[in-house]
Amino acid sequence: MMRFIPYVTRLGRSTFPKFQTGSLNYSTQEAHSSAMVADITRSTGLPDAFVTTNIYVDVCTLSNYRAIRTTNIDLDLTITFPTTPSTPGTIAGTAKHSLLATKTIDHVVFDTSFLKITNVTSPKGALKYTLGDRKEPYGSALTIHFSNQLKEKETTEVSVEYETTDACTAVQWLNPEQTFGGKYPFMFCVLVALS
Repeated sequence: MMRFIPYVTRLGRSTFPKFQTGSLNYSTQEAHSSAMVADITRSTGLPDAFVTTNIYVDVCTLSNYRAIRTTNIDLDLTITFPTTPSTPGTIAGTAKHSLLATKTIDHVVFDTSFLKITNVTSPKGALKYTLGDRKEPYGSALTIHFSNQLKEKETTEVSVEYETTDACTAVQWLNPEQTFGGKYPFMFCVLVALS
């Protein structure tokens, strides 16, 4: 599950209640009957449409997480704090994803939210990509096409260079005057609980 807010990873959470899968696991889910689906639906409050006999569906993403998943992310980021109270800062850098195909696939889709994508590469060179139109509340789908199709259980790496924009809603910036100490600026992601 992947989301690009503010860096290339899945930070969002489903609005559905948390539930235990009990004895369910990915290797045995396909054998479960519709009676099991009905039981899961009753115990979790999920509508029938969101429970399948093979895996649970995340309806809060545009990504293709069921076909390919990120196993590791290596971040190299530069944070530039605002120079005036009326301008936001920026986060710019590279997110290198290690990916594992769960079925034959020729692309990966990440969720993004108000990011400027500057380059997408693999160890073999530049990759073709498209940034789709914004679809509320999900953001914009970043679709990256591999140079060769991946087979099931095959791995690859994809590096995405990006920068936040003035419209980025996932990051908030505080000037030194807005902080308790009044000496240093502060940046936080609104998707992370503050305690």
